[in-house]
Amino acid sequence: MTLRRKISILLNLMIVLFELFGFFITYQVKNIFITYEYYTDLSNLLLLIVCAIFLVYLVLGKKVPRWLEILKYSSTICLTLTFLVVVFILCPMNGFNYGFMLFYKSLLFQHFLCPILSVLTFLCFDEIKITTAKENFYGILLTVIYGIVIMFLNILRYVEGPYPFLLVYEQPVWQSVGWIIILLSLTYFIGFIIRKLQIIINRRVFYDAN
Repeated sequence: MTLRRKISILLNLMIVLFELFGFFITYQVKNIFITYEYYTDLSNLLLLIVCAIFLVYLVLGKKVPRWLEILKYSSTICLTLTFLVVVFILCPMNGFNYGFMLFYKSLLFQHFLCPILSVLTFLCFDEIKITTAKENFYGILLTVIYGIVIMFLNILRYVEGPYPFLLVYEQPVWQSVGWIIILLSLTYFIGFIIRKLQIIINRRVFYDAN
């Protein structure tokens, strides 16, 4: 087993443990059903499941199937979007309270540590190759599905928010449409940058090292 794979196992194991601990804290204060209205919780749950399955393949020394590689890519995009939305949108909307939004209880794991670790391990250690624009679209598909469902539930008044930019009855239609365009564009851009960085790192760092 290569050093790169051993580091991948370690980092993915850390993500699984951090996610479990984060969800344990979350469920002490939140109703389990309300929790899954949040993109943060859904994306972290996806990362937990994907990393756990990914670990099994790594430890057994088996080839990781393509569907799992795409889900790893997608979960990394989701966690990166979570981090960027917290830093550049939600924190400014909440009095720039970065200490609370990034480091308080379960938010330390779900808003900060797991997003950072997910990007680090995917870019440098997971040995996954995402090379085409088509795979870029696969990577953002889950975010698109969440956006459609949560907006529809807001319109039907089954859900309120749970984020300020999803409050469709408290802002003009053009503003809701604008937020959709901004967030989906950001999601695609994140996927594009991660894909390009991974290609560069694999070619210039690990290829040269071999």
